Amino acid sequence: MPAQAECPPRIALLIYADFRQNTVLGFQRGMNDLGYSTAVYEVYDAHGNQSALDSLAAVIVETSPDLAVAAGGIEADALKLATESTNIPVVFLAAASTVTRGLIESMINPGANLTGIDSWDSELSEKRLEFITLVLPEARRVLVLHVPGIVSSAISLEAVRSKASALGLELIVEEVETTEDIQKVVLNIQRFEADALLLLPSAPVQQDCREIIFPACLQNRIPIFGINCGDLFVGACFSYGNSRYESGYQAALLAHRTLSGTDPSTIPVEALRNPQFRINISTVMLYESLHIDSVAWDLADTVLTVDVISEGEGL
Repeated sequence: MPAQAECPPRIALLIYADFRQNTVLGFQRGMNDLGYSTAVYEVYDAHGNQSALDSLAAVIVETSPDLAVAAGGIEADALKLATESTNIPVVFLAAASTVTRGLIESMINPGANLTGIDSWDSELSEKRLEFITLVLPEARRVLVLHVPGIVSSAISLEAVRSKASALGLELIVEEVETTEDIQKVVLNIQRFEADALLLLPSAPVQQDCREIIFPACLQNRIPIFGINCGDLFVGACFSYGNSRYESGYQAALLAHRTLSGTDPSTIPVEALRNPQFRINISTVMLYESLHIDSVAWDLADTVLTVDVISEGEGL
C-alpha cells in the first residue's frame, strides 16, 4: 500500500469531453490496483468546449491538488501552461506528438513538471493509410478532416500527404475547427467522391464521429478508419492503435511514482504499448456490398462485434 493511503491524495482530472471517460476509467482502475482506492478525484470537464480548458486548468491550479491529470493532449497543453510556475505535478494519460508540440523536452527527460503516455497517434497515421490500401483495394480517394489548431493533426496530415503520394492515393483535406464546421463538411459529403475517411488525431473530430460523421459516412458508403479501439464504438469500421483504457491504466504507475515523491521531469514518458489492427464486423456489415479484401481478416489482431447504433461507450 502507498504511504498516501493514510492521507488520500487529491487528484484533479481535466477532461475535454465525454469520449475521454474510458481513458480515465483505465487510470482509476490502475490507481486502485496500486493501492489508491481512497484517492479523491476532482473532475473538471470542458464538455467539448476546447476554449474552456485554459480557464479550467487555472481553477485547478487555484485548488492546489497533489496531482493534476490530463485526459488527453489538448488538456495536457492547458495544464502545462497553467502549472509552469507552480510545483503541481502533471501526468497526461494519452497525448500525441509530445515532443514536437512542445509538451516535453524529450521522451527520456521530459523536463518541467510533466510526464505521461505518448500515444504515437501521429506516427501511426502513415500505417493506417497503408492498411486502407490493403483492406480496401479499390480505394483511390481518402478524405481527412484536419483541425489546423491541433498540432497532432497537423503533424499527421504532413505524414499522410507524403505517404498518400507514394501509395497512389488522392488525399482530400477539409479543414475544420468546430462542430458547425464538421456539420457543413458532411452535409454534402458525397461531393468528395471519397472511398474512405481517415481520422487524424484531433479531439474535436473524434468527439463528433458518432453523432455527425458516422451517419453521413454510412449513408454515402464511406467507411471510416479510426485511430484507437474506441473509434470502433463510434462508427469506424477499422482502427490501428491502442485501447485508451490501457493507456490510462499504464499512466497510473507514472502517477504513483509522482505521488511517491519522484520529480516528474525525471520520469521518462512512455509510449503506448502494442498497437493493434482491429475490425468491427457489425459496422462493416452495415456497408452493403462494401468490397473488403480477404487479407483484412488475416491481418486483424481483433475482430469486434459492436452495434454502433445502440452502443455509446468504447474501449
